[in-house]
Amino acid sequence: MKLYFLFSSLMLIACKQNQSNYSYSGVDPLMQLSLTANLSFEDNKKSNGSLNNYCETNFQAYLYDPGEEYTNIRVSPNGKILKALPWNDGEAEYMIHIVASDGDWFKIESPIIGIDEDFNIKGHFAWVHSSVIAFDTRNYGGQEISLYTDPNDNGRIENSFNKELGGLRPLKGCGDWVFINTEIDGLTYRGWIKTKWICGNPLTNCS
Repeated sequence: MKLYFLFSSLMLIACKQNQSNYSYSGVDPLMQLSLTANLSFEDNKKSNGSLNNYCETNFQAYLYDPGEEYTNIRVSPNGKILKALPWNDGEAEYMIHIVASDGDWFKIESPIIGIDEDFNIKGHFAWVHSSVIAFDTRNYGGQEISLYTDPNDNGRIENSFNKELGGLRPLKGCGDWVFINTEIDGLTYRGWIKTKWICGNPLTNCS
């Protein structure tokens, strides 16, 4: 049911909580991945609402690049291609751990977890464009999630929802917050979401 919702939503628009326990078919592919970038927005010393500056963050997502044969992994934002990951029938196959963002780009940490094969990143870090990243929400009990105008609890609430959403597109991450802007079923979800509500596993939930 989750997969049906995920892919039907992504066809219309072409989240993992901060944790290291993913699994494909009962296997723990993250291999005790160390999450070292869990900083607050204030720790990053970036102005509220900024979408253009380098900022450390800590969340997990999956790659989704519909209509493409490969997704490029780069050594730097818009830099040299380090790896071109192949796709199989346009399905979401790769999970990534994001540790920073800069403009329209996200910095990821090795390894990239694949359904069939994992990929170690030369130099341990690489970059992917925001347009190829997605995640789901993990409010499986119908909890209400609010999207804020600024990356803190004091910001104005842009909108709220209590249903699970799939295929949310992140544009920026900073500390414990991620900025999204995605249209699903004719509704726009735009604002800062807390990373605790994010599920980055495309195959199953993150409970």
